[in-house]
Amino acid sequence: MKVTLCLLLLSPILLLAQTQPPAGNSVQLVSQGARLYPIEKGFIRYEVEGQPTDTLVFVFDRFGWRQVWAEFGLKTYYSMKTPVNTREIVDGLMTYTLNLKDKKGTYSSGHPVAKMASYKGSDELIAAYMAHIGASRVDKEVSFLDRSCQVWAYTDKGSSFEIWTWQGLILRKETAKGCMNAINIDLSSLVKEDWLILPSDIAWQN
Repeated sequence: MKVTLCLLLLSPILLLAQTQPPAGNSVQLVSQGARLYPIEKGFIRYEVEGQPTDTLVFVFDRFGWRQVWAEFGLKTYYSMKTPVNTREIVDGLMTYTLNLKDKKGTYSSGHPVAKMASYKGSDELIAAYMAHIGASRVDKEVSFLDRSCQVWAYTDKGSSFEIWTWQGLILRKETAKGCMNAINIDLSSLVKEDWLILPSDIAWQN
């Protein structure tokens, strides 16, 4: 009887523990001297072609081992405007994909670049990430926002596109739906923790 009562009392705690995702290891990676980007922290805001009321931002700290892609506002699908509020948060080996509008999320472990952190430098890690998304380095450089950028080429649905990076950070990316272009880069201000922590009210679907 006592055992049954204890299990009943513990079951909500056990259920909560099971539904919370594992923590990331970005602090450990930084403490080991690993750097995804040579820049410690920053904030980039993008303009997305064909999406005048859509906001896309990229925030990172811990030399890129903790980062978030956040999209919010109204996004146009087939001439209809739909509210969006999503985030993809990366913390070392962990990736968390959130739909803040529906308060739902999923997570996965084993980020391919973080696996290489202990034995590769920033340039190699950036190249490995680009290879992971199917992009390869092009032997040319371009200037964007007064910054000299590397060019990466990739193919999607039979069409060729380019990604322009500066210090490993994406400043311009062509896609089949148009381009996203950086319009504001801030590398001097403190990054707000709110961008990078997991909300407490997410229902995890894993």
